[in-house]
Amino acid sequence: MVSESDFIAAFQAYHDALEDPAAKIDTIRPLVNDHLEQLIARLPGTVVQNAARERAMAELDRIESMAKEKSVEVAAEAQRLEGEVRERAESLKGATLFVDTAEPEEGSPFTVGFTGSSGSPHAWIGIFPAGSPNGEHGANWLYVGGGQQPGEGKIAGSVTFVGEQYVAGDYEARLFRNNAHDMMATTSFSISATEPEEVVEESEPEPEPEAIEEKPSDKMQEAFNLFDRDGNGVIDIQELHLMMNTLGERMTPEEILALLNEADADGDGVINFEEFKVIMLMDRSDSSAPAEEEDVPEESVPEPEPEHPTPSTSGSIVDVAAHLDTLKLFGDKRRYIESLSDQVFDFTLRIDKMEKTIGIGLGDEFRGGNTCIGEVDDTGVGVRMPNTMELAVGQDVYVEAKLLEYRSVVKRFEFEHL
Repeated sequence: MVSESDFIAAFQAYHDALEDPAAKIDTIRPLVNDHLEQLIARLPGTVVQNAARERAMAELDRIESMAKEKSVEVAAEAQRLEGEVRERAESLKGATLFVDTAEPEEGSPFTVGFTGSSGSPHAWIGIFPAGSPNGEHGANWLYVGGGQQPGEGKIAGSVTFVGEQYVAGDYEARLFRNNAHDMMATTSFSISATEPEEVVEESEPEPEPEAIEEKPSDKMQEAFNLFDRDGNGVIDIQELHLMMNTLGERMTPEEILALLNEADADGDGVINFEEFKVIMLMDRSDSSAPAEEEDVPEESVPEPEPEHPTPSTSGSIVDVAAHLDTLKLFGDKRRYIESLSDQVFDFTLRIDKMEKTIGIGLGDEFRGGNTCIGEVDDTGVGVRMPNTMELAVGQDVYVEAKLLEYRSVVKRFEFEHL
């Protein structure tokens, strides 16, 4: 027999679900309505059922109205905070550069971080011997997008130099506004010589040196503190959203949540300083963006090489997974998966696990059926199966299906059997 506590639990679940800033009411409400209808159907008599339905819908409307009011307040607060962050960022004294670490070893790659760039895709960073003229970079340069092809016009980010052509000595990294030599910032650093390996006699082994903890770059810490609005030492999901907007990446709430899940190595739901450094050093450039036409002075920057076309998938899950790994932006990954929605995939799946199929807008043939989970060529796969199919764990089943989504948290492609 259904009880009042069953209805209260359903209302509380709806309220809790709408507490998530990324929640979509039009996705969650039908699920709750369906659940309540199942409870109401267990009540005695049509009159009692109609009265319970009216009260239940009124309570759901009240919860939904409160959630919408709160979302408006949160959006307004986020907009205000974003404006303050931008004002603080603009108040910083011009552009800055930093090398992480400050004294790389000879022959090793090193990363140059930057803030306050011009935002032009033709802004570039060159590595110069200390004191040399701006024209003597010796082809040791990169656009702020990370390559010698114009990419995304970033205001802040990082680029990585291979390091093999640099010998020990003193150098300067210089940031330029565009293809000319209008310098915005410079920083000095040294490349240290590789220490020869010492021959240690077996009879008197040298004690292992104590580990030396590297101090984080002051500039990187300054950037972290800028986005850590409440000064609690971590960046939460709202601060992360503001941070990505300030860095020029307009991301949806779903993409922000996915980025948080990717970068949150310790699973505590926030971004600490070490996880922040990983985000800042990520290559977020969009290589498919068209290059802006601009004259390049002959003495300033070498002619860029032609871009290579983006590889296309041949229709197999392995090819889709490989191409997905080449995409850096979450929005690009989502759009790529959506572009394959009309394509039919066929494969044989060994069923490792089965779960009840849930979701919005399920057809009658899938409602109450099972989702079969396994791997295809080491790639995680889940397939919604019709409720008329009798399947078992360990069974091999031939599948013809359409691709629905890629769940990055569990690293699995979701399909629906045709």
